[in-house]
Amino acid sequence: MKKVIVAVLVMLFWCNVAFAGCIEGKGGTQKMLKRCKSKKFKNQGVLVKFPKKKQDLRIDLPTVGFKTLIQCKSAGLKGIVLKSKQNVFLERKKCINFANKKKMFIIAK
Repeated sequence: MKKVIVAVLVMLFWCNVAFAGCIEGKGGTQKMLKRCKSKKFKNQGVLVKFPKKKQDLRIDLPTVGFKTLIQCKSAGLKGIVLKSKQNVFLERKKCINFANKKKMFIIAK
């Protein structure tokens, strides 16, 4: 049996009441986004990136940047939800401009 690293990084696709999700494993966010591309759910998914329960926030924070946003767009996601003050947000202005141009959202909750 393969050992899977379960992080609190989930990509959700909403369709009426049901949802299908992908959970990040060993390969990280990039591999998860490639694995979970689906034309059926195009422009309905959301990337939720929160720290794990026992994650040491002094040295290890969830990180997103321009590359993550581009990968989300190519995977057909509508946006990203981050944990407020518990993330590293690289190239913030560039990401916000890209999100606005591509009609995506970035939320920190």
